[in-house]
Amino acid sequence: MKLLGKMLHNAMLYNNVKADNRVVTIHNTDHDGYGFVSMYAIQSSDSVEFTISKKDYQTLSMFDQMDIAIKDNKISVKTKNGKITIANLTDIDMLIPNIDDVYDTQIKPNDFLPGRKFVGNDKVKIQSNGCNCEPNGYFISDSHVFYIFVKDTYLKNKINIPKEAFDYIGDMTTCSTDEKIVVFANPERGQMFYTTLINVSMNIPKLEYSEIFKAAFDKAELHETFKLLKPYSKFVEFKYINGQMHLLTSEETNNFDIIVSCDVINGTKLQTYQSIDNLLKIIDLSDVSDVTLSFNKNMCFYQNDDVKAGSLHYRGTDKMEVESGSGQTYTPRPDFLPVA
Repeated sequence: MKLLGKMLHNAMLYNNVKADNRVVTIHNTDHDGYGFVSMYAIQSSDSVEFTISKKDYQTLSMFDQMDIAIKDNKISVKTKNGKITIANLTDIDMLIPNIDDVYDTQIKPNDFLPGRKFVGNDKVKIQSNGCNCEPNGYFISDSHVFYIFVKDTYLKNKINIPKEAFDYIGDMTTCSTDEKIVVFANPERGQMFYTTLINVSMNIPKLEYSEIFKAAFDKAELHETFKLLKPYSKFVEFKYINGQMHLLTSEETNNFDIIVSCDVINGTKLQTYQSIDNLLKIIDLSDVSDVTLSFNKNMCFYQNDDVKAGSLHYRGTDKMEVESGSGQTYTPRPDFLPVA
């Protein structure tokens, strides 16, 4: 059988290649609940099946074209410049899960993948390690910074898609589930990705989006300033004084007080602390040259159409204040987001 190297993508722990009735089906899996299936039309009518390791699969993907022959537990590969013999893993079970009971959800990966940087890595709060999907949208959070996309789906119950799936579903156009397994597919490309679901899912929290202090910043300037300050501290202090926005941080004897340009839309006083990493995640969601950030007693947040993202305030050495144009002062609370 002739095989093209360009067919061999998504290398995983085990990789099964099966040719039958002029179709090659490739099943890649880690044997831990998820896998990728690709299908290609071929001219050959040969019936061949073999399973190879990740290393061997990646090696074959480097060749433009090769001839494959199978004998017992050995695979003979003839390339343009030579011959290779690799092991056929005949004792590995490569069954594709039964997906007969899945239903369409109208979930689109392109809606929630922009929020992949907001995912957590918590062995205790496992529900923070994926995208929480509900009938009315998506929620990704590590319990201190969050990404929300508001959208109606056809889900019957909430599910949690694990972060391990994110690397494989960027080109997928459909999503189906039986609420035990989720299947993403791109029928036009003959591709499918499946994964088991995280058993526990978080609800989208009801957060207060009052805009006590609101300002528009130059995104590039803000980004460069955060990058400048990040090596010296995990946190930055926003301090609006006499019509100027100061970004301050310090490390031992190093002190930074950087004035950044901004257009204040609402508010008269701001003094609060934020995680630099969290703010970088938030401003990167903006696809235009400026980004508008709002502050209230609980958090700094960004809104654009159906997308909301925010980071809760941290305690610093100075008193924290957020003041509206009416002169009313609010003391920020450094609470963590609730986990259902």
